Amino acid sequence: MRRDLPTLAERFDGAGYRTVSVATNKLLDPDMGLVRGFEAASVEASDADTVRVADAALAVDDERPLLLFVNLASAHAPYNLVEGVPFSDAHKERVLSGDGEILSALRVELDGEVGVDPSQECGGLRCDLQHSAGTLIIDDADMQVLRDLYDANLVLVDNALKALIAAWTSERGGVVVVTADHGEAFGEHGVVQHRLVTVPATVRVPLVAVGPGFEAGTRCKTSVMVGDIYPTLLGLAGIDEAAWDLLDAAAGTPRPERIEAAAWPFPDTAHVPLVSQRWGYVAQDGRWGAASGERRLGDPALAEEAASVGAESAEGSGMLGGAGLERLRALGYL
Repeated sequence: MRRDLPTLAERFDGAGYRTVSVATNKLLDPDMGLVRGFEAASVEASDADTVRVADAALAVDDERPLLLFVNLASAHAPYNLVEGVPFSDAHKERVLSGDGEILSALRVELDGEVGVDPSQECGGLRCDLQHSAGTLIIDDADMQVLRDLYDANLVLVDNALKALIAAWTSERGGVVVVTADHGEAFGEHGVVQHRLVTVPATVRVPLVAVGPGFEAGTRCKTSVMVGDIYPTLLGLAGIDEAAWDLLDAAAGTPRPERIEAAAWPFPDTAHVPLVSQRWGYVAQDGRWGAASGERRLGDPALAEEAASVGAESAEGSGMLGGAGLERLRALGYL
């Protein structure tokens, strides 16, 4: 990450907070650089372990206020069978036996857990990419298995959140924000999982905020983005004053700037039309525009703006070491 931009943890650390990150996602290993500024940061083997470590952090006798970041990963491929959850139990026999061509190809077994993973290889190319290219058909019945197992794993996340929030509120008051880094697609626009493209299924995620200034039960219709959490927390903590934040959104004040999202294609997707070109997409007041090369879709004026968005590129910082790059390759990001 760019070192000239302060992270949320660095800002809170500078204001005298104790800063702790506990995650199940290996991308948040301290060696990867994404948890810069946290006084303590760890990656655990499971969400259950993450909750236990977070609970321990809450129980530490420290008079400083606390910024606690917790990342849970159960609702992520592979979508494992979850005992006792109806969404999962309905497909248990089919998944265990690898019934049918698709489930047989997607079936995975790791550390005693059995599930399905669209990232599995199907004839030299990942199954989800084959589906996007139209060379592998995942029919409605098999897609329902993927969707139901994902929902079953959401139950695990819900239970973990319940335990975390109970531990937080028993130890202190303050602010709680719950959100996600991405959604998951199950066939929408030919996409499976969350990579490659920015379609509504992958960029529309829950965002719940509890704290001073937020009226209980308020459902906000103003479009926001995950990055808006940054100025909101700084403002609520009295560290910095934002020109616009989630409190403004809750009051119905429109976001002054456009919302942007980006996805990077994999090297082996050149033949998949959906993801082989750089597309730009913008939406405003119910209108939308998308552009790729000479093609324009949606509102003409917004499509022209989308073309400029699609032309932008992100340059790597070059600061990640060889081990970090290998880890990204192993996770499928390079």
